[in-house]
Amino acid sequence: MGRIVFDSREAAARKADGQQVILVRPQTRPEDLPGMLASVGLLTTSGGKTSHAAVVARGLGVPCVCGADQLDVDLDRKRLAAPDGTVLRDADFVSLDGSTGAVYAGRVPVVPSPLVKHFLDDDAERPILPAAGSEPPAVEPRDSQTVIGSVLRILGWADEQRRLGITVPGLYATQVRALAEAAAELKAEGCDPRPEIMVPLVGDARELRLVKREAEQVLAEVATAAGVELRCPIGTMIELPRAALTAGELAADAEFFSFGTNDLTQTTWGFSRDDVEGSFFPDYLDHAVFDVSPFQTIDRVVLTLVEVATAAGRAARPDLEAGVCGEHGGDAASIRSFHNAGLDYVSCSPYRVAIARLEAGRAALGNG
Repeated sequence: MGRIVFDSREAAARKADGQQVILVRPQTRPEDLPGMLASVGLLTTSGGKTSHAAVVARGLGVPCVCGADQLDVDLDRKRLAAPDGTVLRDADFVSLDGSTGAVYAGRVPVVPSPLVKHFLDDDAERPILPAAGSEPPAVEPRDSQTVIGSVLRILGWADEQRRLGITVPGLYATQVRALAEAAAELKAEGCDPRPEIMVPLVGDARELRLVKREAEQVLAEVATAAGVELRCPIGTMIELPRAALTAGELAADAEFFSFGTNDLTQTTWGFSRDDVEGSFFPDYLDHAVFDVSPFQTIDRVVLTLVEVATAAGRAARPDLEAGVCGEHGGDAASIRSFHNAGLDYVSCSPYRVAIARLEAGRAALGNG
């Protein structure tokens, strides 16, 4: 429950003033992250379970209603209109039920999610992002949200820069240098940091080779200047069918693969997850084109690309580590498929870790 705000910057400003706000947008994009981080809930009129707003909300543990296409959001007039004639304006109260997708005008009594409470209670005693071998102080729940927020802001910015690493000289080098210098400082303090560099959206081995060469040069420069040894594996995210089908070539330079199955699904099917789940997906499900959304459970053709790429990569590099980074990493059926494909790990949002661990264990025991 919170006050409606239609602009991300305004959401951040009102949060700073002590207000509880709910960001209302047709859809969210990486540049909306400051406002999303400041909000106690998110409401969009497009998208679905794996849209940008839903993914970020799961990571933050805040309620989110996506694909509410019966509502009309007018950003210019700053108003939200419902089919029954109800009109809510900027700063009016609205309440969300992220479990059912219900949207209520005004203030409705709410209770914290038991699952969120469990994670926050645990976080009060669990260090966040500790360096291996160090003894960091305990982190309060509020600090855990700060850490998550900082990471999401960085990821949102990086998402927009994906292919600029080659077209903008020094962009990747700057990021690698910052990472390397931070690792070197921790080494000097007696810690054992183990950073890895993952190059996104690669479609050709030559792209990866260019980025890797530059990264290795920077790592060597920092290690020499700091007088420490820096071990930093460099790998790539497989998000394009072309990358999956040339995985053997990529493995000559990549020390690990991470399959970005959200984007790999988009690029294989040729549609955007932010647009389709609230538009033609219901018709596809009604006509049995899909048994289930391919963004919820891994599609068989996308899974084939994962299997082919993993086999080709390990044929070229037997010690290649391969895993999944995407919403499928928290889906039980997909986890079993990934286990059978020979992947080493799955990665998912924090609030799906318990399910992912259970299903990974069941798959390993042959009970999936």
